[in-house]
Amino acid sequence: MSYRAILVEEGTPPRARVTSVEGPRLTPPDPVRIEVSHSSVNYKDAVALTGGPGILRSLPMVPGIDAVGTLAEDSGTMSASTPVLVNGAGLGERTDGGLAESVLATADAVLPVPDGMSARDAAAIGTAGFTAALAALALQRHGVEPGDGEVLVTGSGGGVGSFAVSLLAALGYSVVASTGRISERGPALTELGATEVVDRATLGTAGSRCRAHDGRPWSTRWAASASPMLSPRPATAESSPPAGWPAAPPSLPRCCPSSSAR
Repeated sequence: MSYRAILVEEGTPPRARVTSVEGPRLTPPDPVRIEVSHSSVNYKDAVALTGGPGILRSLPMVPGIDAVGTLAEDSGTMSASTPVLVNGAGLGERTDGGLAESVLATADAVLPVPDGMSARDAAAIGTAGFTAALAALALQRHGVEPGDGEVLVTGSGGGVGSFAVSLLAALGYSVVASTGRISERGPALTELGATEVVDRATLGTAGSRCRAHDGRPWSTRWAASASPMLSPRPATAESSPPAGWPAAPPSLPRCCPSSSAR
């Protein structure tokens, strides 16, 4: 079958164009076909579309790590025409992605669109919202309750960070949003539920992240911090991570715990 898609092809740099492609192309394990109605453009997709390296594992390939649409055929307990979504699962990285009229996805990664949610909204939430939700769940798994103190969200001006601010505020947490674009993003972050918006420069520089400018350890202020760019961390200072959690990267001092989806 043929369908329209954005295809990134080899070149110096690689180039993207809208064209008709023949499918199936790169096939994931246990595939199910989705007739795509909506997708989104994440950071990874922007890198791929502009010829950046490291996202698309082979060329030519269709980018797009999110896809929302309807099942083309029955799959498990879901019947054909069921509204479904996929976030990640190798789309737009190892196999053709969601910036197309049709896509193949691994069956167990395909989920029904929640009742009452439009396909457009599901795509707009996408991987960014899913990642932020995982960060919120990580805080809950580690016993961080809304009344335990402020939660710092770094990188809050981006997609994952702004979703994290909104989700955590809706769950009742007192959210402090950190961004390097405070004049541009501050009002929107307050509207999303942040109780305070701080300039990321006030958190210190590399090598001194653990202390504010007055010398007070930042870790004594936050109940936890959620960062789109850091690995999942427990919400306790100076402690070893629980079984199954990654060790702290060199750039993350142990006295600055962080919970995140990556």
